[in-house]
Amino acid sequence: MSDGRIVGRVRSAVIADVDKIAELEKRSFSDPWTDSMISSCFNDSMDVFVLEWEGKVCGFAVFDRTLGDEAEIHNIAIDPELRGKGLSGSLMDAILASAEKHGINRIMLEVRISNAPAIGLYTKYGFKKVGLRAGYYRNPTEDALLMDLLTDKRATDSGK
Repeated sequence: MSDGRIVGRVRSAVIADVDKIAELEKRSFSDPWTDSMISSCFNDSMDVFVLEWEGKVCGFAVFDRTLGDEAEIHNIAIDPELRGKGLSGSLMDAILASAEKHGINRIMLEVRISNAPAIGLYTKYGFKKVGLRAGYYRNPTEDALLMDLLTDKRATDSGK
């Protein structure tokens, strides 16, 4: 019996994916990044992943590794018509694999305080709530929940 989950394929994005990513960005966020903002993510210190399902780009993630052994998840988005089917986990797995490959010890992110599905995803992957950023988001103005994940075993062992 199927639980409604579908499996996609994650790959590194290429510059030719910018239009598809921008379209998903517009359909997913009330204050979307521009094409040029997305294009600027194609550099040696950032990972842009796309998720394909049935031959179409249906999700993406932007993972910024410019902070030494710390990194930040800037965006994760899934086509609104395909949300709730487990696809975002594939993007999280790609981010965590990149973090391990690049020796990242801490991953940080901001998420709209009202975005319960995203908060649930991050919590499932071990992220902890560490703060609040008042009025961080626009359209509408909303607070951001700050979350982080310590990926380095030494960092998590020291808290025992």
